[in-house]
Amino acid sequence: KPGDAKKLQVDYESFKKINPSVIYGQISGYGGEDPRSGLDAVIQAESGLQYMNGDPSGKPVKMPLAMVDLLTAHQLKEGDMTSLLHRERTGEGSFVEADLMGSAVSSLANQATGYLLRGIVPERMGSDHPSIVPYGTIFECGDSKMIVFGVGADHQFQRLCEVLQIEDMSSDERFRTNRARVLNRETCISKLRDALSRVTDREVLLEKLKNLSVPAAGVNKMD
Repeated sequence: KPGDAKKLQVDYESFKKINPSVIYGQISGYGGEDPRSGLDAVIQAESGLQYMNGDPSGKPVKMPLAMVDLLTAHQLKEGDMTSLLHRERTGEGSFVEADLMGSAVSSLANQATGYLLRGIVPERMGSDHPSIVPYGTIFECGDSKMIVFGVGADHQFQRLCEVLQIEDMSSDERFRTNRARVLNRETCISKLRDALSRVTDREVLLEKLKNLSVPAAGVNKMD
C-alpha cells in the first residue's frame, strides 16, 4: 500500500539518489495515492471478474488461484522490459508501477468490449463463450469422461459434425455459421450433448479430432 516503501526508505526517490539509472518496479492495489491494500480476492470481486464467473443458476465464484496477482506481475514485467530498452538507449532509469485494479479491469478484454459497444452487462455463463459456439462448454461422453471444444471456425464445426456422424447439423441453417449457432445456442448445445452421449471412448474421439485439426481436449484433473 502507498507509503510503506517510503517509510522503510526503499522507495524510488531514495534509490534514485544512489543510482539515477535504477529501474524501480512497484505494485500497488489501486494505484496513485489510494491507501487501500490490494488483495486478490477483493479485487476479483470489485473489478467485475468474480461476478462473471460461475454457473448461471448459482452465485459468483472466485477463481481458484490468485489470477489478479499474476496478471499484475505480468503487467509490471512488461513495464520493466520497456524500461530496460529505454535505459539501453538513453541511460535513464524509470519508475514503473502496476496496480491490481488496473490489471484486473484491463483483463476484462472482450467482455468489456461487448459492454462498451452494446451496453449489456456480462452475466454468468458457466464455461460457455459469449460469442462463439461451441467454445469452452463442458460436454460428457458416453464413457462419463468430460470434453471441451474450441471450435472458432465454421469448417471446424463441420468436421466435428462429421466425426460425430451428425453431418446434417452442419448444413442446417440454424448451425451453419457461428452467428447462427450463437443465436441458437441452447438447441445447438443440446444436439451436441445428445451426439456425445453416444461416444463410447473419449480418447478415440480426441485422436480423430486432433487429426482433423479440430481443437478439443479432455477436462483433466491436476494429476
